[in-house]
Amino acid sequence: MKYITPVSVIAIIALSAIVFGRFYLKNNIIENTPVDYSECRLLDAGCLIRIGKASYAVSIEGEVKPLQPFFVLIGDKDNAIVKAELNLKMKAMDMGQNKFNFKPTAQNSWRSTVIVPVCTTGKREWLIELTISDQTMTRVTVFEVSI
Repeated sequence: MKYITPVSVIAIIALSAIVFGRFYLKNNIIENTPVDYSECRLLDAGCLIRIGKASYAVSIEGEVKPLQPFFVLIGDKDNAIVKAELNLKMKAMDMGQNKFNFKPTAQNSWRSTVIVPVCTTGKREWLIELTISDQTMTRVTVFEVSI
């Protein structure tokens, strides 16, 4: 009776990792999508994000001020979103975790309540990372805003 050698075990593990990795990456591609900031006035009128064949209308409801709740809305005309998240980061400073999950509110619509923390240094430049996942991939779009 033959025994499995340590080299064979390592080869089996490596092959399994490669097969699983290819499957995982094929079905969970992350795209970072640049936004033309000259055309996207997220804080004023909102904008349309086009990513491949999908398009999402992103807008803000309410006045955006530190420590005051406002809403971020995503319109999904294709009804493809399965999960959406907003991550608020200060551009030049670590302000800790500021993640907000979206919830479906009606067909083709998602909503999140967001609160901007106060920066004691008076800085106002923020990055809004909007992560949208559908059944085939996850997309990350970053907006630069001054709040």
